[in-house]
Order: sequence, then structure tokens, then C-alpha cells
Amino acid sequence: MTFPRHFQPFHTLNGFVRKNKYFKRFLVLKIMFVFDEKSNQNSLISKEIQQLFYDSSSNAPYSENVEFINENLTFNWQKIAKLCDPTDLSYENCKRIIPLYREVWREAEQTLIQRISQKSPTLIPPKQYSWTGRSDFIERILHDFVEGSSSRTSTVEATLVLSSVIEFALGNVFFTVSGKMPPHLLRDVLTMKELDEVFGKEKLFFLQILMGTPNGINLRNIVWHGFPAPQEIPPYYLCVLLMLIFSLGNILIEKNLQVVPRKIPYNPIEMANRDIVLEVPWKCYKNEEILNFLRVSDLISMQHIVFWEEILENFHRGNYASGIILILPQFELILRKIYGEVNDVDIMARIGSYYIILDTFMEEFLPGNEKVNQIHEIFCPGTLHLIHDLFMAPKGPRIRDKISHGELSLEEINDRDILDKLITLGLGVLSHIHVIKGIQHPMNNLFTFLRDYRSQFHPNGRLLIDLNNIPLKLKEMKCIKVPEDLDFELSFGQQPVPENSLSAEELKIFFRPPEEIEIVGILSKILTNALCAATNFHEGLQERLLMFNAKLLRSKRRETLIKCLKLAPKIYSWLLDLHQMVEKVFLMLQKYSASSESPNEILQDNKLKRLLRKIQKYSENLTQTTQVSTNDWIKSSTAVDRSVEMFGKVIVLLNR
Repeated sequence: MTFPRHFQPFHTLNGFVRKNKYFKRFLVLKIMFVFDEKSNQNSLISKEIQQLFYDSSSNAPYSENVEFINENLTFNWQKIAKLCDPTDLSYENCKRIIPLYREVWREAEQTLIQRISQKSPTLIPPKQYSWTGRSDFIERILHDFVEGSSSRTSTVEATLVLSSVIEFALGNVFFTVSGKMPPHLLRDVLTMKELDEVFGKEKLFFLQILMGTPNGINLRNIVWHGFPAPQEIPPYYLCVLLMLIFSLGNILIEKNLQVVPRKIPYNPIEMANRDIVLEVPWKCYKNEEILNFLRVSDLISMQHIVFWEEILENFHRGNYASGIILILPQFELILRKIYGEVNDVDIMARIGSYYIILDTFMEEFLPGNEKVNQIHEIFCPGTLHLIHDLFMAPKGPRIRDKISHGELSLEEINDRDILDKLITLGLGVLSHIHVIKGIQHPMNNLFTFLRDYRSQFHPNGRLLIDLNNIPLKLKEMKCIKVPEDLDFELSFGQQPVPENSLSAEELKIFFRPPEEIEIVGILSKILTNALCAATNFHEGLQERLLMFNAKLLRSKRRETLIKCLKLAPKIYSWLLDLHQMVEKVFLMLQKYSASSESPNEILQDNKLKRLLRKIQKYSENLTQTTQVSTNDWIKSSTAVDRSVEMFGKVIVLLNR
């Protein structure tokens, strides 16, 4: 059999036995890659990018004597620098340079396989990769190499992991030498002069060609946005990424530069698990039933179905991190295909064009024109709210961003509940599309478990959460028990506690007018202060009642307790009025969208904002005067009275 030229490294390994399990592992990956090139007509990667990815038409013959790799598994930068001038990142120049670099990449693969075949316990010193702050990921990949364990998606998964690790680590180097937070995008990080001073131009140019420009390989973006099938990623890329980590680590060792990792302000996994509550009905079905459900979908190609097989396998094996890393790009791919179908647009990855990504999916209009995005017409609000909360909300977990930019460790990602949620969302979206297209399947009811979800992280959703906490606080106050021997009757009147308001169908979070965003911000601060004041008041009152029951209150402090009890119905009534006022304002805001032709004049009138800011000030005062240490019930009563007066003015303004 005649093999393509890029198969040659396997036939030039001196003393390498074909029966070796490491050889067999890479042989399987190579065969998948070579023979599935026939299916490239169905690829979502354009021919121009495919040529950059795995062009085998280079006239430069493979040479096993060049030695671009040093003995310590690092790149020989002096020899690599002689291949090209590290300045021009135009597409034409990238197309010329990449075949030259590909010889380096093939040698990296060959060298790593040879070293692994020796099964050396000191394959690479940990200090050469510990600078990344993600040794756990790297050691797992190295362990899989040495043990010869693999799956059909191993190359893609390792590429996903290593590209994000490199991005996070380079950001930490920038942070260490500059004291500033790095740019958000990898391509911008690679242009920073601070990194140039640490590593040198030829190393950064090598990185840019590989994953720092849309005119080059653009490896990180291609894999993280879900474009390639398993066979479309040549195995040498993961070898190159490993050696890049070792090589850059070696430079840092030589410069004696200790990398200071950035602190991640919150754990998005914990945030999502705390605030996003979902039923997960997919686990009622057997694996084969789920795979059958996936196979009948025209949104998942036969080349990509293996990802879902591995995702489910990883879930059942308890390897949740791998499942999460694999499902994020695949879910984005499904959304991209739906977006392309309903809007009749090209979704292929092309040179010089922006990709259709998660953020594009939610926009009101299609890029570059005024045509309305039809996604919002086909999905129920609950599904879109969940997608927004998991991936897009500025103050939400932003799961995909945090993981794809390397900000979480292996231990942090290895979470069963998050993978549960992601599988539920993916299958729910597919079932909804099945129903729309008339594809019959017993699992088509899965989307119904998403439709009642309401955003927990959009400012409007957060406002409703706080608003719905007011009735809980009112019920709590009604439970106050006054001791019989205190000789005081506490009454909160007959007004019923309000019910929770607005379902996911009614709550609008997309394309909101700027006036709403500003007013919702003020209302949120009012509610936060009000809930804090009510909590302060309730805790202070309960503390005094306990002291009274324990006979620890003298006459003067008993008088204070009576004053506090007298204020309780006033605080209760104030919370009721506040709930009514905020609800009325919010319902008025929800009537309009950013594209409304004739928005309510109240939105554009500063009078409403002025009134609300006064209420905000009174609510801030109440948080101070209701504290146990303050005990200023007169000022508290005054703040309540003035707030209620403002409530009335707001209601009059709304009824105008």
C-alpha cells in the first residue's frame, strides 16, 4: 500500500517496532485522519483552511536529518528561525510558511513517539511545564501517551486542553512582567511587547502562525468553536503543543522568571450549580436510545457522532472533565447549524471571515445587515434564557469562556452536575428542532424541561429574584411571636402577601432599551438595601425577644423593644408598598424593546429616575439605622415615611 507523504515519519523510525502499542495508537489516529479526507466535502472548514491544516502537496521533501528538536524535547529555535522572516502574517505569507513549519511539527511528532516508546519515567522534567499552572492537565495527557491509552477523540480533546493551557499560561507571563491583566483574546496577547521581551520574536511568530491569526492555522479557535471532526485534526498538533509548553518553560527557567498566576475571582462551576436548577430527564434513557436519538438528527454528522459517544461514555465513567471539554464545542456546533438553517447563511470557517459563534447566535440582527435573526422565533424563551445564563451573561458563570481560556483546573472542571446540565441542554435543543422538523422520536419531549427556566443572571432576572424575596421576608415577619407577658399585640393587617410574578415566557431579557437597563440597576439597589434593612430589623427584634424571654432586659431596654415592635407593622407595610411599586415600574419597562418605534415618554423623562434615586437613598439610610448597633428607630421610621411618599409619586407618574 502507498501512503501519503505525511505518513512517512512512521517508516523512518530507526529500531521502532510496528507492534509497539504507542505506534499502534498513533497509527489508528493517522489512518482515521488520512482515509477520512474523502469526506471533506461535508466539512465545515473551507478548503483554504484545510490546505493550511494538512496540506500534503508541499514540494519540500521530508528530511529526518534536520533536527528541529533538541534532546530535552524543546524546539531548536535557531534552526526554526532560519525557515522564514518572522514579520508578515498575511494569508499569502502564512500559506508559504506553514509547509516549512509542518516539517518541524512532523519531527516533533516523530521525536515524541520515539521518546515515549522508551517508556522513560523522566519523559520531561515537571519544571518545564509547571509554569503553566495547569500541571494536572499536562500530566494526564502525558500519562495517556506513556500508557498508550486513547479514544477516537483523544487528539481533539488534547488539542482543546493544551491550546487553552498555553493561552492561560502566556497571560500569566504577561501579568507577571507587566503587573496588568492580559488582553482577552490570545491573538492580542501574542502581540504584547512584554512577551516579546521574554520569549523573542521568532517564538511568538511560531505561536501566531499556529494559533494567533485567522490567516494561519488558527488552531485554538478552529477546535474550540467545534468545526473539526475527529479525523480533521492531525495528531502532530498535540505533540507540537506539548513541545511548545516544554520549550517556553525552558526559556523561563533560563531567565529565572517565576510566573505569578492570576487569581480567578470566582468559581463559575460553583456559581452555575448554585443558581441554575434543572431537571435532568435524559438519564431515564439507555445509552443506545440516546445515541439513536442523536443519529436521527440531521444536525450531527456521522463524523461528529463519535464526540457524543465519548461524552456519554465519559459521563458514565465519571470522567466529567473530558465530557465537559468535548461537549462545549459540539453544543456550539449544533447552535451554529441551526443558526445557518433558519437564517439561510453560510456557517463555514473561512479565511478572512468572522465565525458564527455563541455570541452571534443571540444577536438581534444578522452580521452586516438588518435582517432579523430568526433564532428568537423558533426557540422558547426558557431555552434561550438557559443558553444566555450558562455562556453569555456578563455576571454569570460564562462556562465556555472560562474553560476555553484555561482559567479552571482539571479538578474544578471535573464536575458531574455541570456535565449533566450541558447534556440536558444539548439534547433539549435537539428535541425542539426534531419537533419543528417533524422528526419522530420518543425522546422529543426533552425540550419541555427547559421551557420554564427563567434567567438567573440577567439584570432583569436578578431583579425578579430580589422582588420575589420580598414575599418571603413578609412571611418571615408574620411569624414573629410576641411573649404573652410583654403585654403587646402585634398585628400586620389583612393585606395578603403578594405572589411571585412573571414566568420565563413573560420575562424579556434580550434587546432591551438602555433606559430600562439604567432603571433596573436603580431598582436592584433599592431591593438589595430593602432586604438588608428588613433582615437587620428582624434579627435585631428577634435578639431582643430572646433576651426578654431570658429576663435579661431592663426597663429601658424593654422600652426599646416596644418601640421596635411598634415599628414592625410599618416596616411590613413599607415592604408591601415597595413590592407593588417595583413591580409596576418593571412591568412598564417590559412593554418596550430597544427597537420600539414609540417608547414610553416616562422612560425618557428623568423625573422617574430622580424619584427612584431618592428612594434608593432612603433605603441606604435604612440599612444603617436598622442595625442592632444603631437602634435608631426614629430615623428608621422617618426613612420609611419618606420612602412611602416617593412610592406614591412614582405610582402617580406611571398612571399618568
